[in-house]
Amino acid sequence: LGKKTSAARNQKNTSKVEFERLDGEYRQAEALNANQKRRIDAAKTQRKMAQRKLDEAEDLLEMDFSEPDTAALDAAIANAETKVEAAKGDAPPSTQKLIDVWLQEKQAGPKLTAALEEEQANLGDESKLKQAMIELKEAKSRRDSIVRTYLDKKRQFGMADQQAAAARAEIDSAKSIMEDAEKAMTTDSSSLTKMKEKRDQYEAVYKAASAELEKLLSQSDTSDPEEVK
Repeated sequence: LGKKTSAARNQKNTSKVEFERLDGEYRQAEALNANQKRRIDAAKTQRKMAQRKLDEAEDLLEMDFSEPDTAALDAAIANAETKVEAAKGDAPPSTQKLIDVWLQEKQAGPKLTAALEEEQANLGDESKLKQAMIELKEAKSRRDSIVRTYLDKKRQFGMADQQAAAARAEIDSAKSIMEDAEKAMTTDSSSLTKMKEKRDQYEAVYKAASAELEKLLSQSDTSDPEEVK
């Protein structure tokens, strides 16, 4: 019984030392890999978001983007301006002066627009000047709308080009981080699994030896609790 107890005690102590060594190495490798895995997961999220931005930008870049042909509208404006010039002679000097300013302005500001509307309201419904002013205002409005739409598209196009470039840079950065993290991993997943399996084997041996020692000690005359530690 004494030889069996001694052998069990040696087995327990030896397997314990080896188990603790393997457990420490496994936990350290697992912790280092976990840190790199977090970097990889974060980079994957970054790449996914950047790809979404790139897709949106490329969709914008595929939009129909051509300068509008405003020749017909320009002609309509010129024709309406001629009518206004021809009809303004019957208006008061102050109104004529206001109209001259309006004709020179490419786009009337709020104050000028308000003043023109007030003067226009004072003109009779049968006034040729009033009809010519309405025609000119509508022609300018149509042209301004088309030009404004074009400029909005131009702005979006420019922003999309910048967005696409920024998204590509983010994707490249994410790929670089992932590659760096992969290289920084001290142990690959297969080796880490083997380390765990070996550690678990020694843990099982250690537990079995501890149980065997406790059984043998219970059969002997020794009852010192320190023996089973």
